[in-house]
Amino acid sequence: AEVNRPDSAYRQQWGFVPGPGLRAAYRQFLEKPGELVLVARPGGIDPRTLEFYKPEDILAMLNVTASLDGAAIADLSFTRDAIPSPDKATATARAPAAVERAFSPGASNQDTTSARATTGNYRTVRMSELPKHLGRQVRISLPKGVVREGKLVEVLPNMVTVSRDYGRGDMKFDVLAKQVEKAEVQE
Repeated sequence: AEVNRPDSAYRQQWGFVPGPGLRAAYRQFLEKPGELVLVARPGGIDPRTLEFYKPEDILAMLNVTASLDGAAIADLSFTRDAIPSPDKATATARAPAAVERAFSPGASNQDTTSARATTGNYRTVRMSELPKHLGRQVRISLPKGVVREGKLVEVLPNMVTVSRDYGRGDMKFDVLAKQVEKAEVQE
């Protein structure tokens, strides 16, 4: 009964509505309490600006992972009101694709931070060529169809940083170099 409460009850108590993966993990925790580990590794963000970001970017920006009794919770999706008002539509946020499995069968682990429609042609470059393209628009393809798109701001031996402008500021995505499946630079 606790897990199957209406969305409005979750929104009132938790401030957001958990998606299928979080509900399944919550159900398992209620049935057999254990160790819940929630890790956030934010990189250079100001928490006061979170309200200005798109919901689908919040978990990726905070690099959030979660596990229950050592098993990863892949589907960290949730909905929340953009502005606390009953007449506003909700938006969905997804966990980073790096989290590998969900607790419930059929739970999605797809990251909705996919490529956005852009203009201009992109050409594939080798990772070793990326430092030559600092400051340019790039598309970085990761496992499971996840794409980070924006301005290339830093290339380290083990990390690539892409920045996306949001009008009131930018958001930086750190990507492990070993996860990059394809790097493209806008012509």
